[in-house]
Amino acid sequence: MTRPMMSMTGKYDNGASGQMAEWRKDPFTYSPAGDKYHVFIDEAFHMSFTGALAQENPQLANRPMVARLVSQTDQKAVFDYVKIASIAFWDAYLKDEPKAKAYLKSGSLIAYSGNSVRIDRK
Repeated sequence: MTRPMMSMTGKYDNGASGQMAEWRKDPFTYSPAGDKYHVFIDEAFHMSFTGALAQENPQLANRPMVARLVSQTDQKAVFDYVKIASIAFWDAYLKDEPKAKAYLKSGSLIAYSGNSVRIDRK
């Protein structure tokens, strides 16, 4: 993978076969250095990245454990972090905006999230 890349995951973004969320970092880990980012959001679930959990979701009532965990997190904030990181990445590499690249390399999103977001770069 020689092109710019951003991967994202979160604490509750486990794989279908029971893998812990860390396995989703493999594409970042095994790619060569150069414009690569891995975003880890503490309270993110697999569906956090779609925005579905940021809205009232009656389907969660059928899954009590997920409903309980989701109700204990600010999923609107989680989805905001997803959008901020995504837009910065696309602006940086599709629009070639220097400010967006600088933002990705800064600690601004980490500070904004109150350290709920971690970003690995290489």
